[in-house]
Amino acid sequence: MLIVIIVLLLWVIYTDIKNRQILNSSLLAILVSVIIYAYPREIINSYSFLWAIFVLFIGVFLSVFHVVGAGDSKLLAILLFGIKPENLILVPFSLAILIVISIIIFRVVSMFKPEHSVRGLPLAPAISLAGLLCIWL
Repeated sequence: MLIVIIVLLLWVIYTDIKNRQILNSSLLAILVSVIIYAYPREIINSYSFLWAIFVLFIGVFLSVFHVVGAGDSKLLAILLFGIKPENLILVPFSLAILIVISIIIFRVVSMFKPEHSVRGLPLAPAISLAGLLCIWL
């Protein structure tokens, strides 16, 4: 099931980089896959559920002010369901490191292809990699 999650995350990364959009249908497929992966392993509990609600609440607040896209916060909340409670603390740190790496990569790319610097930074690559790393651990 982890392979399915990886393939779906690669699709989300592609669509976010290309269209700056994360489709709800892709998020639904990832949610189902993460639940199928996490439920037998008894990863999903009230703690991960509360973190997911917290992330959604903060994400909606930030998306109102156009800081992040709504799809980004939904993607992170969905991935939290597949992360063991003891690994949840790794999410903000790995996410911060990967966002900084993404900023550097997109700045370098925009130097050579200025048309890529027009519309914000796609966060799906950093969120997907951080989430996948924490799920895998």
